[in-house]
Amino acid sequence: EHPTECPTNRSSCDDECFGNHLSIPTLSELIEACGENLKCLNNLSDMNRWDAISADSIGLTREGITPEEAVARLWLALNKK
Repeated sequence: EHPTECPTNRSSCDDECFGNHLSIPTLSELIEACGENLKCLNNLSDMNRWDAISADSIGLTREGITPEEAVARLWLALNKK
């Protein structure tokens, strides 16, 4: 949640201020979060993208420009409520 008061004593928080409160997961953390639901991660270098594919029978695929983006998108899709 965004803090009600800016910790830098500004009148309002901007991206610089808010960025100090974010945690960006590493690729290892994203893979661990997906667990057994991640089947593979493919580098499609000729298309300048990565594909993360789920291990379920549906074979859900999410793409990204980086491996982190692809796996994060897959995690979001797998955990959609």
